[in-house]
Amino acid sequence: MAVLVAEMVGLRDGLGAIIMMGRNLFNNELVMFGMVVIGLTGFIVDRLLQFIGQRILWWRV
Repeated sequence: MAVLVAEMVGLRDGLGAIIMMGRNLFNNELVMFGMVVIGLTGFIVDRLLQFIGQRILWWRV
């Protein structure tokens, strides 16, 4: 989340910049696209880390 906020504030590239550009251009599809990509990426990373954690820390399940 901190990386996304940093992108929105200072960078010209990245998902945060895409969302800000869509907001400035009143392009709802672009904003929604950025939000969906961020959500899917977060979900996939969460599941991947959960899987790795179960394999490495098998005694904590």
